[in-house]
Amino acid sequence: MGEQRKPVLEALNVKRSELKAIESELKSAKVPSYLRREELRDQVRELERQRANLGIFKGREKKEITAKIENLNSQMPTSDTISAEEQEMRKAKQPIIDEIKGAIA
Repeated sequence: MGEQRKPVLEALNVKRSELKAIESELKSAKVPSYLRREELRDQVRELERQRANLGIFKGREKKEITAKIENLNSQMPTSDTISAEEQEMRKAKQPIIDEIKGAIA
């Protein structure tokens, strides 16, 4: 009887591993809007550094840099956009997750 259970337990462990891998992938995956936001934040930080290094008589250059920063900030994806993309990604994986959970049950 114990030998009959062994293949079932092994198959169960494989399915659990698959489920864990998918859930881990979903947690660590970065959606395009998140990556875009990080890229824009890096650019803003660099421009802020440049602006901070300008001298007191560089008002025109500071205004130009400030305008660039404002432009980049206006292009920044919102948290809602990122959350929506993450939900879409999760929704796309949900049938696979449900299938694995069904096999485990």
